[in-house]
Amino acid sequence: MTIGGCRAAPGGRYNWGMRRLVALCVHAWLVVVLTLSLAPTALADDRDPRCAGWELDGPPPGIDIANACPPGISEVTTEDVNVGSEPLFPYIVALIVVAMFLSAFGFVAMRLLARPVPPPKARLMTFWACVACGATNSPDRAACFSCHASRGDPAPPHPA
Repeated sequence: MTIGGCRAAPGGRYNWGMRRLVALCVHAWLVVVLTLSLAPTALADDRDPRCAGWELDGPPPGIDIANACPPGISEVTTEDVNVGSEPLFPYIVALIVVAMFLSAFGFVAMRLLARPVPPPKARLMTFWACVACGATNSPDRAACFSCHASRGDPAPPHPA
């Protein structure tokens, strides 16, 4: 694979700054989404502000005060909540089960479908010495880098 004419791809620090910027933007986006989704729940009043008036004067027609104005938080205990009749409980359990299944499926798929990492190549670097000038050359060169004599040329006769 070539990138910009290079034989090998750059190391792990290639485009490092942009990767950090993208990661920072993703984290900022998650914080904003979680803040906007959890703010109404965290900032909501425990009771409707009209409940105090309804308890004194009576609720308007068609409003069940037991549902519209539950008792204060300190008065509700876990025994008061029937988990079997809670309408969201099955959905929450199903959501957790599906999330666990998809996570396991994702991990297995990543392991099975990932490109295999080739084993490192054992390179026998046997440098050769030029017979003409004695310079040491790498094994992939067909001619000497110094005198440009071919690898198989005999040494030229030296004057005595």
